[in-house]
Amino acid sequence: MARAPKNLRDRWQVPFTDVESLIDAVRTVEGIDVAVVLKEDDQGRWRVSTRSLGRADVGAGMHQSRRWRAPAGGRFHRFRERRRHARRLPAGARGVISGFALVDKEQGWTSHDVVARLRRLYGQKRVGHAGTLDPMATGVLVVGLGTATRLLRFVQGQPKTYEATIRLGQGTITDDAEGEATTTPGWEWDPAGLSTAITQLTGDIQQVPSAVSAVKVNGVRSYARVRAGEDVELAARAVTISRFEMVGPPRIEGPLVDIDVVVDCSSGTYIRALARDLGAALGTAAHLTALRRTAIGPITGGVQLSSEAPPVVPAEDVITDILPRLDLAAEQVQAVRDGKRQQVAAPDGTYVVIADGRWQSIVSVADGWTHIEVNAPSG
Repeated sequence: MARAPKNLRDRWQVPFTDVESLIDAVRTVEGIDVAVVLKEDDQGRWRVSTRSLGRADVGAGMHQSRRWRAPAGGRFHRFRERRRHARRLPAGARGVISGFALVDKEQGWTSHDVVARLRRLYGQKRVGHAGTLDPMATGVLVVGLGTATRLLRFVQGQPKTYEATIRLGQGTITDDAEGEATTTPGWEWDPAGLSTAITQLTGDIQQVPSAVSAVKVNGVRSYARVRAGEDVELAARAVTISRFEMVGPPRIEGPLVDIDVVVDCSSGTYIRALARDLGAALGTAAHLTALRRTAIGPITGGVQLSSEAPPVVPAEDVITDILPRLDLAAEQVQAVRDGKRQQVAAPDGTYVVIADGRWQSIVSVADGWTHIEVNAPSG
């Protein structure tokens, strides 16, 4: 048996020294170094151990009679490159990255496309987004990484701001420019009537989501049912439109009128449905031709995706902008994390608990008592 050099054992953290063969840096794929260590056991079988530096999925197995056999409870995996298009991870990024990536989504990308790209760029699976943007839409998409995915529901619940273009006088099957036109009754420019209709759709309203949407009906997405030829009727839901304003002059082309609007609304509002309902209030049809999300709560802006991983914003920087901070004594922080209710002098609401510069818990307060919503991982 040969002995692996100590510098290689230390570099690759090899748990044994006697090896039949040591292959150092079997290959380097876009900065991924892989080493394979082989050891013969007492029964003449070869144990294969793999070590990697970088972003590679590696596995281990046993080799006997030209067949791979997985160790107990495991499977043998071939080497798989985790990312094909990215060049480099952010400096110091090793292991699981936690925090937020603030993305300016481009038109044509689904929100899932963005998540899939970031999984490759960061070399990890635990990635999720806070609030879907349709492929046609652009703008702010907040993406959680690692343990920050636990906080996504609090980001998603924030009010949102949109800039949109609505075409009055024509309806489509999807209520936006992605779908085929279903009717073109046209509309004659009437500023007074438009102002009245916008006012009617401002405030607390009941909104029926677009049929071609991700809303589930008996476990199946509504858009899937529509594409299968079903007639889908979704239930109305309560939403709040706190601002609905026309900005700039209208653009009139024949029987159609395009207007630009700004909308501040609660989470769960469909701007496509708002455009459709505006047309109905005017006695015509309407659909969305452009949409950009400019803010989620206090979060504005983001970076467009490229071959480089976006900068990671610490979870504390984002969550403390969204939720008020609840200051607790050290023993109370631990008690809260243990699920014990604590009496506090704070109004009802949802709070973030910070200790040692890190978020520890999200709690809700009702009648002066805390209730745990989610904890940060220990350690």
